[in-house]
Amino acid sequence: MRINRRERIYLLVLLLVVIGFLGYKFGYTPYADYMSNLESEYDDVKTEYDNFKISLEFKPGLTKKIEDYNKILREKSKGYVYEIRQEELILKLDKLFVDNEINISGLTFSDISDLMLLEESDISTDKSIKKLQMTLGFSAEYESMLNFIDDMQAEPNKISISNLVIVSGEGGIINGTMNLEFYSVKNEFTLENDYKWEDIIEYGKDNPFDSSHAGGNYNIMANKTYDFLMDLRPTSSDLPTVTVQKIGSEINSSIFGESNSAIDVKITVIEEDGVYKYKYEAGVTSYPTASEYLEFDIAESNSIGLKIFSNDRNSDVDTSGAKITIDNQTDLEFNLYILGDDKIRPRAVFTNTGGVNIVNE
Repeated sequence: MRINRRERIYLLVLLLVVIGFLGYKFGYTPYADYMSNLESEYDDVKTEYDNFKISLEFKPGLTKKIEDYNKILREKSKGYVYEIRQEELILKLDKLFVDNEINISGLTFSDISDLMLLEESDISTDKSIKKLQMTLGFSAEYESMLNFIDDMQAEPNKISISNLVIVSGEGGIINGTMNLEFYSVKNEFTLENDYKWEDIIEYGKDNPFDSSHAGGNYNIMANKTYDFLMDLRPTSSDLPTVTVQKIGSEINSSIFGESNSAIDVKITVIEEDGVYKYKYEAGVTSYPTASEYLEFDIAESNSIGLKIFSNDRNSDVDTSGAKITIDNQTDLEFNLYILGDDKIRPRAVFTNTGGVNIVNE
């Protein structure tokens, strides 16, 4: 078949169009995309460079601002510790009590809790800020109490007095209760402040809670002759009406009850193969929470001791207290030492007294 000149021209044009299309599709288009991506990357790098250049120009000012903010934060953090340690607090307070001749009749710690914050009618918690509350009963001369408060406020670690009740006693002695609050704030600056109480190591004797530590009248709750502690209070108190704790155990060994009527409290001690174990209950709570018992070393070689701190009734409608059961399944005596209970309507009532010695102090 012969192709004339006109048809040859058409075929040549068609061939040129196909070649042009293929060149555009597989040559120019990938190159254009590559150049577009390259330009985009260039723009990103240039933007980053420009921002970095600006930051370098403002760096001296930003550094100064950071230093100023850190200075403010360091100043605001003064007096707050990184972590609350109850044993440190007891040792330090013991020195303040003795130095100022403050006689302590009872001492109770709350659980360490997160600080509650109120922001725009919404209540939230800040887990970086912790709070511990301590309530103590005391007797002292008026001037001694003022000196104690001055010394406490002069401490580098902040101690807040949230409540103070004073009642006049005999011979110029005042009696009362005091609520103290301790706070910890977890940041890098409170680590610099943490418990600057260097004199604790050099001060006192092996047992700072020995009754001879303050002329024979010093009586603090951690006396080693006791194994357990119980605190009984009216509902008007900021603390629970019933607190039970094992001495020498961690703070979460405390259990609490809150009611204006007597709460059932049971303390059980058993002996298994010469090992003594315990468990106690207050209302619906118990320690340990499981069914097992915990081992313990008794404070005295021939007896088990429970110290009960109580308070007089403050009104006719004050009916809080504890209905106490002691289940002693050992060959040891169980001694109860009761301090400050109401003599007419006692808060501490016992369901069984067999094998139990009760001493009212």
